[in-house]
Amino acid sequence: MDRSIPQHRVEPFIASVENLFRMMLKQKVEAGAARLGPSGLTGSHVRATIGLSGDVIGSVSLLMPEDASIQAVADFVGKRVPFGSEDFCDAVGELSNMITGGAVCRIPDRSIGIGCPVVVMAS
Repeated sequence: MDRSIPQHRVEPFIASVENLFRMMLKQKVEAGAARLGPSGLTGSHVRATIGLSGDVIGSVSLLMPEDASIQAVADFVGKRVPFGSEDFCDAVGELSNMITGGAVCRIPDRSIGIGCPVVVMAS
């Protein structure tokens, strides 16, 4: 079964991630192939998920391994924040919120509601 997602459906999200990491975090990211199903990420990581409603129903997840998330949060807030702390989770939630908002702005002619981020730590 083909679990890939059509490129035109994920382009707004890829562009939003690339823009956020380039402009705010001064980091370069490269998108892999989008697909349905489990991420395959093992080890300690963080996931922030935001629900979408309206003309587009689903969810957006930002998933990062521990090391990458620590660096992203440090670049975002300007200092190192302990992995898993309340401030860390708030920062990851805000990054996911900005990515989702940026993607929604790139989807024309649709009314899309954005929920609050839910951040989950895994080790």
